[in-house]
Amino acid sequence: MSINNIIVLNEKVLIEPCSEMRTTNAGLYLPPESKTEQKETIDCGRVIKVGNGYPVFNNSEGNIWENASKGIIQFVPLQVKVKDLVFYLASQAVEFLYETKKYVIVPECCILLIDRNSQVKDEISKLIGE
Repeated sequence: MSINNIIVLNEKVLIEPCSEMRTTNAGLYLPPESKTEQKETIDCGRVIKVGNGYPVFNNSEGNIWENASKGIIQFVPLQVKVKDLVFYLASQAVEFLYETKKYVIVPECCILLIDRNSQVKDEISKLIGE
């Protein structure tokens, strides 16, 4: 089995967390976890997969449940994209192991920061061995 066979639902995001403290050549500090003033733990990681978004039902086209069973549902896409570096609330993440690798699933609303700097993403890929 491969991680490619996993389907992420709705507004959820599959993340491979950063495993240890790192800094990039660009000077960005990548902590495995840090604390905010409210004592909330923040982690960082790389987005592996994203769900199809927030479902939106159009009431003008008849019964909502009838349309859902026919597959007539529209989705508002997520802001986060695959390979983005994200910082998220660790308390809202669900951790699991898949083929001996640690992943977390987080609702998009718990992602605090997205970094799309390609240089940083390339450095992270090198650090995690891709």
